Parts: sequence; C-alpha cells; structure tokens
Amino acid sequence: MLYDGAADECGGITLHRLSSKIDAGPIISQRPLPWSKTPDFAQWNLAAAWATAEMVGEELMAYLAGEIQARPQCRGEGGYRKCRKEGFDISNNMDLATVRNLFDQTPGVVHLWKPAPEGRRKRALRVVSLQKTIGPLSGRPPRVTPFTIETDLADARVRLLRRNLSHLTVRHPVWSIRSAVRKRAIAHTPVVK
Repeated sequence: MLYDGAADECGGITLHRLSSKIDAGPIISQRPLPWSKTPDFAQWNLAAAWATAEMVGEELMAYLAGEIQARPQCRGEGGYRKCRKEGFDISNNMDLATVRNLFDQTPGVVHLWKPAPEGRRKRALRVVSLQKTIGPLSGRPPRVTPFTIETDLADARVRLLRRNLSHLTVRHPVWSIRSAVRKRAIAHTPVVK
C-alpha cells in the first residue's frame, strides 16, 4: 500500500473470524488508518497496534458476548497485496531516485542481496536507509561491513546503512559483558548456611 501510494485509501485494521480461505471470514470490526494522518511508519505501526487493542477490548468482547454480529465480507473486499517480496529488493539496475523512493515508502523492509561464490546461496541483507551518495559509478563490487554496504546503482555509488546497532547486538551478544553481569549477580547473592 505504501509503495503503491494506496495507504490513505486502503490502510486499516480488520478483525474477522478465521475461515478456510485467507481474508474471507465474516468481519467483526474495521478501523481505517490513513497513512497521511501519521508522520512516519513507526507512528503508523503504533496507530495500528492501538486500533487492534481497542477492537479486541471493545468489539471482540461485544461479539463474544453476543451483543454484535459479524457481517459477511463482500467478494474481493479483503486484503491488499499488490507487490511481492522481491519488490523491496535493491538491485544495481535501479537509479538513485527509485532507491530513495523505496526507502521513503517502505522503511524497514528493503533488502540487498549479498553476492555469493559459485555453489553457495545468496543472502539477503536488510538495509534501513540510504546513508550517503559517494559519487558516480565505480565498477567495483559491493563492499559489505557489519554496519554499511557500499554498492553501485544504475547512476551512482551509494552507502547503505544496515540494521541498527541494537539489532546487531541482540543477534550477536557480547558474551564478556553477559558473563561479567552474571559473575556480579552471583557475587551479590546471599548464601544461606
């Protein structure tokens, strides 16, 4: 919806009964969440969480108590999925303006595929922002570090920022800090004799 510019018209939360088909069960409640009412993706996501909590606390409870009835969905009414996962991948044939638009419209879901030696699988690297335009095309291969990726696009060499430090730390914990905290906790634990 963000990438297609349809988030004002189609953005929202639907609470419905599960059925054998995806997004086909009767609707208990709906809340529109237009993109333009929020300043950024994080706020939009938070608004969706609040709307969901309200629907569970109010409409779902009323539905379970028999106070309201679910209404059948109209054919083709539910769901919005126009692009595939590959639509969020950066490739070297994209121009700088397209990549900037991708980050503006779909933050947090953009990937760049790391080249792999023959016989090995390519790996998707999540990138969170376009950090800097370094200059014109260089013809050099991508340079991947723990925090950045430098790569050529169709019209420029750019530096992309990978996941933030907190994600990297959670994924690769610093064992020396963890063991130091554990030793200190054990040292301050009272011993019962």
